[in-house]
Amino acid sequence: MTPDAVWTTAPGAVFPVETIVGVLKPPPEPVLGTVVGRLRVTEGWLTVCQLPLIESIAAGSALAVALLCELVGYAEGVQGGVLP
Repeated sequence: MTPDAVWTTAPGAVFPVETIVGVLKPPPEPVLGTVVGRLRVTEGWLTVCQLPLIESIAAGSALAVALLCELVGYAEGVQGGVLP
């Protein structure tokens, strides 16, 4: 799974506040971005994931299913997963 593009900014905010998985493309034309992270919103946190999980899950990827489960648990604040 590889993102086709990686957002590096969000309107009106530093993106993201918390990086879980990042990407670094060295020079020339360096890019530093977030693949999985969290961003503070009005009344809580928004967890973002820029991996194409749906396509991978539809193709039968156990890794994509496991990552989606971890992301949902992380977003809900469930302890005991792999993500911090």
